[in-house]
This record gives sequence, structure tokens and C-alpha cells, in this order.
Amino acid sequence: ADAAAAKAEKLGAADPAVLSSLVIYYNETGHELKAAETQARYAGLVPQVPAARQRAEQLYFDMAQPLLQKGDFGAAVTILQSGADHLKDSAQIQLALGVACYGLRRFDDAAGAFLRTIAIAPGTEQPYAFLGKFLDQIPGRLPEVTKVFETYAAANPTKATGYFLQAKAMNTQA
Repeated sequence: ADAAAAKAEKLGAADPAVLSSLVIYYNETGHELKAAETQARYAGLVPQVPAARQRAEQLYFDMAQPLLQKGDFGAAVTILQSGADHLKDSAQIQLALGVACYGLRRFDDAAGAFLRTIAIAPGTEQPYAFLGKFLDQIPGRLPEVTKVFETYAAANPTKATGYFLQAKAMNTQA
């Protein structure tokens, strides 16, 4: 069955029906990462079906979430990086990738993932809060992060969070 699936994937790489069937096969045979990658390729072939992309994001996230919860950040990064590579502009994947990198104390990578999350979904508060926790660990990114906090504060003038984070970043720079 695995050999047949590999052959189907090779010959039907551009066929949405083949890829959709392979996702089912990979899920049922315990090949979750392969299922997520195939679902992401399927979603790329059918951009008019938003649910296909959402399903791919969910497959990646469902694999990574238990790893994040038990502190296996290295394994989570591997899965989430695959998700980020296959699903450009996924705020959910970028946010989770930032959390995993933070857990590994890879602060610059975490900051990059949180900043990408903000670029994709500027109204999502979590990446701002995460960035505010380790400003002293990313001195090279402080001007960029400060600017992001300024933009957030301007877009949300009734929320104290933006002003607090902006002040915290400015204080860290000083």
C-alpha cells in the first residue's frame, strides 16, 4: 500500500483528487506529517477552497500542540517549520513556531516568527505579548519591535497593552 501511495503521489502530484485521497491514506496509516504536507499541496492546487488550507493548518497544529504542551520544542519546531514552508502566510503556524523557538531559547528566531505573525494578522494580541517578554534578548531587533508596538498602539488607542509594550521597548533600548 505504501509503494502504491508513493507511486500515486509521484504520478498524481498535480491532481487534487489524488492528493485528497492520499491525505486520507496517510492519516489512516499514522503518517501525520506526510498527511499535512500532502494536504498543504492539495490546498495549493485548490485555492478557491479555503477549507482545504484551514485543514492543512489544523493538521500541522494538531501534531505540534501536544509537543508544545509537553515541552518537546525541538520536535515541534520541525513540524511547524514544515508547515511554515508549505503554508505561507499562516498566522497560526507562525505563532506556534514562535512559541516553540522561544521554548528552545532561540530568541531571534522566535522574534522573527512573532513579527511574521503580526505582519499576517496585526490584530492578534498574542505575538505582541510574547515579544514583550524577551525584549532584553533581542537587542538587534528592538527598533523593529518598537515600531511594531507603536503601530499597534496607534491602531488600538483604547487598549493599554500597546502603550505599555511601546514604553517597555523604548526603556529596553535606553
